[in-house]
Amino acid sequence: MSPRTEEQNQKIKDERHEQILQAGIAVFAHKGFAATKITDIAAAANMSHGLIYHYFTSKEAVYVAIIERAMQGAAVFATEALEKPGTAWERLRYLCERQLAGIREHPEYYAVIVQALTSQDIPEEAHAALQRFGSKVYMATLTLVQQGQQAGQVVAGDPVELTYAFYSLIQGIAISTVSQLRVRPQETTDNDHSIKVDTALRILKA
Repeated sequence: MSPRTEEQNQKIKDERHEQILQAGIAVFAHKGFAATKITDIAAAANMSHGLIYHYFTSKEAVYVAIIERAMQGAAVFATEALEKPGTAWERLRYLCERQLAGIREHPEYYAVIVQALTSQDIPEEAHAALQRFGSKVYMATLTLVQQGQQAGQVVAGDPVELTYAFYSLIQGIAISTVSQLRVRPQETTDNDHSIKVDTALRILKA
């Protein structure tokens, strides 16, 4: 058998790296950061904990990578919404659609983010990522709210308060979705309990 090429080796590394992250998301979402051990991640990834250490130095490193990926993705959606053509309301709707789709399709990501937002026991690098990318999401949304108010599409009021209220709603939807998956996984699968975009946006609609 001929030795693997560098490209093949890199593909294997990338696949294992992704496998570890996906396992980490599932474990952290259900056990929380403090209760999770590197052996839990290894078991979920079907790898030895020694192999995990080949890719990540600690469970903290896995956690930080997950938070950075999730928050960076949220920031990309917000930037896309800000730069898209169309009215401010159309762009707000696009952003809300992407956020609700993310909650529906990847609830465990949001479970980890919500845990991180409400915990003081996570790594400082994770707090920094939440702040860095979260600020981008917030400022993009605030800009869209202000533009929508100028166009008469968003309700009058303090745009900062409105943006805060909107994201409080989004976080609440995320928490509710994760709770339903834990308590009634089969029922949640069989019935669509997801919040519709128009319902979520009522808080902002003029």
